[in-house]
Amino acid sequence: QLSSEQKKFIETADTFFIASGYRDEKHDRQHFGMDASHRGGEPGFVHVLGDKSIMFPDYSGNNHFNTLGNLVMDPRVGITFVDFEEGNLLQLTGRAVIDWDSDKVATVPDAKRLIYIDIEEVVQVTNALPIVWAKEIDPVKALQVVSKVEESSEITSFYLQDAEGGNLVPHKAGQHLPIEIPLSSGSYAKRTYTLSHIPNSKFYRISVKREPHGFVSKYLHDGIEEGDLIPARSPQGDFVLDLSANAQQKDIVLLSAGVGITPMLSMLHSITNTLTAAPKSDTTQTIHFIHGARNTATHAFAVEVEKLRTRIAATGAKITVSYFFSGMSTGPVEDKGHSVRQYGTRVSGEIINRIVPELDNANYYICGPSKFMGDVMGHLEGSGVPQGQIHFETFGPK
Repeated sequence: QLSSEQKKFIETADTFFIASGYRDEKHDRQHFGMDASHRGGEPGFVHVLGDKSIMFPDYSGNNHFNTLGNLVMDPRVGITFVDFEEGNLLQLTGRAVIDWDSDKVATVPDAKRLIYIDIEEVVQVTNALPIVWAKEIDPVKALQVVSKVEESSEITSFYLQDAEGGNLVPHKAGQHLPIEIPLSSGSYAKRTYTLSHIPNSKFYRISVKREPHGFVSKYLHDGIEEGDLIPARSPQGDFVLDLSANAQQKDIVLLSAGVGITPMLSMLHSITNTLTAAPKSDTTQTIHFIHGARNTATHAFAVEVEKLRTRIAATGAKITVSYFFSGMSTGPVEDKGHSVRQYGTRVSGEIINRIVPELDNANYYICGPSKFMGDVMGHLEGSGVPQGQIHFETFGPK
């Protein structure tokens, strides 16, 4: 059974590894399979229910069900918790029970299913790892809302500054800001929102879509006003714009749908500042900004994008801006001749082919709902674009 120290360790863990398998010998041909995978969440996402029982949620990112499929066939399971700072391992074996859709599932934030483990054996191995990791300290900072701007019928931007008047850690274009909203229970609802403005040390801007069932997004839209404080950590994320000399030899294609436009805005701001700070350009590089929305009411930041387009064009660089509205059958085809608009269609491979003359001579930055991502990335990969030139971040429903 679990000791009190082992319980405390599990309750503060933010990751573990799970092994499962099955063997079907009831048919002429044997069927078998093994799987080892990672599970992660905020510290405390694994619940200790007793000396011989734990529970953890299964989140929406699990689309393959390799582990759960095995557990349906054979409930035996192995779990390993790693103490990365001390180099210790805590290994549990037992049997799993899956709660697919009871009322209890709805009480655990963001859970799609719950997995209960009845522990049969506990093994702790000290000093098992050849190396250890130092925990990086990233303190929570209070940010004050200095401006709240409605960008569309669904998206609102919040401009944030250090509540104590200090400088902020500049983000990289494409990164997100982790925020923590205090709950009445004493815990925190933790979310990340993309930083949508130019990287700088004076202010952050997050642009938040109101989600119909999103507790935090509705709270931000309806409950947060100018002057309020939002706890946040330093910007994070690996989905960032590459403006190195080597990258500048290829075109840049910013592809987005819905609220996926937010990291593209930060990237477009960075491109603009880089180009305007340099001598007038004679480059053959072209920037393509391609965005899909349901309609003009949900379409955010059109004015801001046009200002950036004008500044980029003034440097001598080439830029195209194209919008596609899937939920509207008609509308103005062009906006002052600068941005092209098309109605009754979504961003597709055919459209990308039409806009980008040489698909393999571009770096692609892609953000939006999963279906949009799958369609666009599948087309690019199928067209021979190297994977190293395709960068992506998924927003919206899985």
